[in-house]
Amino acid sequence: MKTLAIILNPRAGSARAFGDGELRDAIAAAAGWAELEFFDASDDVPGAARAACASGADAVVTAGGDGTAAAVLDAARDSGCASLMVPLPLGTANMLPRRLYGDRDFRTVLTELPDYRAVTLHAGEVSGHTFYVALMAGMPVHFGQAREALRPDGAGRRLNLAFKRLRQGLASMARPHMRLKLDDGERRVSRSCALVVAPGGFSAVRGGADAPGPAVLEHLLMQHGDPADFALKTASFLAGLPTSDEAVLMSRQPATLSGPKRIELMLDGEVIKAATPIEICLVENAATFAAPAD
Repeated sequence: MKTLAIILNPRAGSARAFGDGELRDAIAAAAGWAELEFFDASDDVPGAARAACASGADAVVTAGGDGTAAAVLDAARDSGCASLMVPLPLGTANMLPRRLYGDRDFRTVLTELPDYRAVTLHAGEVSGHTFYVALMAGMPVHFGQAREALRPDGAGRRLNLAFKRLRQGLASMARPHMRLKLDDGERRVSRSCALVVAPGGFSAVRGGADAPGPAVLEHLLMQHGDPADFALKTASFLAGLPTSDEAVLMSRQPATLSGPKRIELMLDGEVIKAATPIEICLVENAATFAAPAD
């Protein structure tokens, strides 16, 4: 690996904490072993991604927030990008970078990058947006937004917004409103107030880049307003612990989520709104990343 295409969005994620040019200089210092070409994604992330892929670099490195990383991966997949993908941990949730790189910071990832190997992961897809760790709907989205509002960033901690999201999460528990249909309607789950979907399965997600997992989607739902049970099941699967066979539903065919006219979804930490019914599809071998060998 000798050449890197760096997609830089200084307005997004934790990149906003750096001064003008400071993040670019830090990246250049950490990747001093490589030939670098920078692509500004401040105004057009998909365009920057397509240009970076067309450069023929060995790896496309994303330096921006969770939304920037997601948009780069979608545009790269649409353009048939042959480069390895490297989403740096510069977002707020950093769900995908944590799966790939653990607790490493962006400087460590760049410094170690020549020793990384290629790892291909399955993904889920909703309305043209892919996710490699988890889709969340209902209660977990509101609680996740509350958590993000408490993180310090350029705007500081937003306590009013955090309390608003917590109230919305609690209210959604009292009004189960989502329905999931699997296997062309052969299996249905109604009156759910929380959903988590993992491409390749929860054990694979927990295994990081070493375990892409089988070509399936695993769905974990909460019913009857029992958040403790849902939290226990989620934690058990992420920890790789066995629970009852009924705790998770597995599908290879697209699943359909319905309920209100529009549902907020959190895809690897980035929130989108999608019109129902929502088709959740499996994308086998969706992208190839550079990841540590350990």
